[in-house]
Amino acid sequence: MALATNILVIEDDEAIRDALCDLLRDEGFSVACACDGVEGLAQIERSRPRLVLLDWWMPRMDGGAFLRVWQGSAAFDPALPIVLMTGVADQAVVCDGLPVAGYMRKPVEMAALLAVVLEHCGPGVAK
Repeated sequence: MALATNILVIEDDEAIRDALCDLLRDEGFSVACACDGVEGLAQIERSRPRLVLLDWWMPRMDGGAFLRVWQGSAAFDPALPIVLMTGVADQAVVCDGLPVAGYMRKPVEMAALLAVVLEHCGPGVAK
């Protein structure tokens, strides 16, 4: 059976990335992963996700640079929800003027993460 939803997780911390991806897969979602914004841009065009979970602080290309490049690309889809995940306390500073659908403060609580995913994607494939 094909998986119902494709979520792209862009996170440089391997342990966090693995935990997020494993949780979402366990809930029945199809998940693609990237370790930074550069890899995330390549994945977003390959996997055409329905939701992006984006870390803010990453090497090579951080979340802000990713959003600016993505917004200027030919493949940009303003309907694609992107949710930032960051330890930065001031949401207004992080999200100001960027095309984001939401903001989650790290450490991310898994129940809150699932609520955001369900809000944007609906449930995964039934088990």
